Amino acid sequence: MAFKKYIFVTGGVCSSLGKGITAASIGVLLKSSGYKINMMKIDPYLNVDAGTMSPYQHGEVYVTNDGAETDLDLGNYERYVRVETTKLSSLTTGQVYQAVIDAERRGDYLGETVQVIPHITDEIKRRIRMLDEGKDSDIIIVELGGTVGDIEGLPFIEAVRQFAIEEGRKNVKFVHLTLVPAITGSGEFKTKPTQHSVKEMMSMGIQPDFLFCRCPEMLPSSVRTKMALFCNIEEDHIISAIDLKNIYEVPLVFHEQDADKIILEELGLPYKKPELGKWKKMVEIVSHPQEWVNIALVGKYVHLEDTYKSVDAALKHGGIANKAGVRIVKLDAEHYEAEILENGQLKCCSLDYFENIMLPKILREEDRNFIESIYQKDSANHTCVLSDNLSNKEEHKVKEILSFIGCNGLISKDIHGVLIPGGFGSRGIEGKIKAIQTARENKVPILGICLGLQGMVIEYARNVCGITNAHSREFDPTAENPVVELLANLKGIKYMGGTMRKGASKAKIKKGTLAHEVYDKDEIEERHRHRYEVNPEYVELLEKHGLTIGAYAEGGLVEMVELKDHPWFLGGQFHPEFKSSPIDPHPIFVSFIEAALKQKKRSEKK
Repeated sequence: MAFKKYIFVTGGVCSSLGKGITAASIGVLLKSSGYKINMMKIDPYLNVDAGTMSPYQHGEVYVTNDGAETDLDLGNYERYVRVETTKLSSLTTGQVYQAVIDAERRGDYLGETVQVIPHITDEIKRRIRMLDEGKDSDIIIVELGGTVGDIEGLPFIEAVRQFAIEEGRKNVKFVHLTLVPAITGSGEFKTKPTQHSVKEMMSMGIQPDFLFCRCPEMLPSSVRTKMALFCNIEEDHIISAIDLKNIYEVPLVFHEQDADKIILEELGLPYKKPELGKWKKMVEIVSHPQEWVNIALVGKYVHLEDTYKSVDAALKHGGIANKAGVRIVKLDAEHYEAEILENGQLKCCSLDYFENIMLPKILREEDRNFIESIYQKDSANHTCVLSDNLSNKEEHKVKEILSFIGCNGLISKDIHGVLIPGGFGSRGIEGKIKAIQTARENKVPILGICLGLQGMVIEYARNVCGITNAHSREFDPTAENPVVELLANLKGIKYMGGTMRKGASKAKIKKGTLAHEVYDKDEIEERHRHRYEVNPEYVELLEKHGLTIGAYAEGGLVEMVELKDHPWFLGGQFHPEFKSSPIDPHPIFVSFIEAALKQKKRSEKK
């Protein structure tokens, strides 16, 4: 191809409309049509990368093969389009300004006054072009984070405006995603927000070529005609991005509106009918699973939708491979840490769980008042403790009320598998360790990811090896028995950004292990993001007491652990979720969900 083609995806009206899913879905269609695709995400925040950002603000940090800590949308690109993203696939304001200031300090600008235009915008354009050097992609899709009009995004808008002139408008097209709300009651679509958003873009020198409109249902022709007139866009270039329960349907909905054909025509490329057979089959399984399985995800950011986005997706991919739906029951590790369940009676729970989850489920005021009267609040320990002085009648009434609202223990018999995800910090760690013990002792399938593996080792050391004070240096720097230790090359380093074992590395799998059965290979390559490892000094003792080391990383570090006398107990020091997709699910999640389905059948027989 003589010229690379570029598609820039912008968003208007408000954030969180789904630019990442829109960009990825366009990528699916164009790749399925035989074109080689590359993708990039631009984030206008000043952070150099997403590595040190709080999950409360940013959601999941996605890790690429080459170790970049990036925005979660790169995960959408890899899951949908199956492109391998790299450090160059993620660009932030912090990276741009850092590069320009470093260049100024070196004297690269030869005494010039360094300004946003041309120096910042030139660096942005340089980075966009760098993305595909040596890769020879046909089409590069670039998503601009934020909302058009945000002050921090202005240099990027200006840069892509210049970029379109330099590359030629026939080679650069703009997709603008906006919101077209419908008024409750009348159902009338309101186009004014989109008109203003397009007007904002045009005031900055960019005329969108396509409008993708987030809306509750397909836009009628009359609405599209009106928008075409006021937004200066051809009517068939206005695509309805309707609300869907199954996000994997999005590419198919776009295809039904000829979005792929129209985009290729505008780019001057021949249209090839996309091969969507596998995608349609996958969508059918997601929409109509043969059975369901319940997986408890025990973490500390469970109240946020995007924190465990790749884990959520990978669990569902495992379900797809087993033609099953996966219900993910997210449990707060601190809630589980506080829970004491004896003979089916909830003796203790966290104060937060009691006030914000349990009580609101009790609809009868009389029952609610009764429960409040018999549970004593311990504000110092943030718990609620059941009174010891209950009559048999009162005890029976408590059980009856809590059973009716489904409060029979957080990890109940209806849970068919437990997953402990990665994370940092001490909050909730004891709850995760307790969940691991519950799954191990009750023979419930359990998967530990990164910190989850470390929790498995701590739990096993304490409760099987007899090292009751076993811990991780991360949570107890003065631990007498640090079964999890800081990586040797990181000791003494105080910087938090970019100071971890990150990206892909290889490991050797032992034959005859569950790990080897799952992967069916002797060597694997997985992605990492952590500072702590299993302490090699304790490996011999752990193995002596029955813990199997399923895989070792290069350099002899523990990569996977498992148990022989358990239906499915597996931990990995890596993040398998980053390499899973709905078309090609990761084998660990396929095997985990298969084990959970078997657990479901066992529990139904009891």
